[in-house]
Amino acid sequence: MKRFFLLSTLLFGFFAASFAQTSTNITATNTAATVRKISGKGIFYMCEPDKEYEVVFKKTILIMMGINTGEDIATTLAAMCEKEGRKEKIEYDAVIVQGVTGTAIKFK
Repeated sequence: MKRFFLLSTLLFGFFAASFAQTSTNITATNTAATVRKISGKGIFYMCEPDKEYEVVFKKTILIMMGINTGEDIATTLAAMCEKEGRKEKIEYDAVIVQGVTGTAIKFK
């Protein structure tokens, strides 16, 4: 009986440990990523460019807005920034997408 209890405790412990999430701090240096382009503007999704840039304007999207169109958040934000840039006649080079915020940037 003791063996059964010990064995089941060990198996349960290994099973539980296999699903435990560990926090790892991974930093990457000198790495390159492929950037999508929509209408000639680069879309940096959850990353930032290596070049220096200045922020031109920011747009925030409600999560519900992209559901009906079937587009992903990055595409929707890029379209919103494109519309804002045309309306206000603002030049920008790329859009950085972080969560639900799109930041239009101009490279220096």
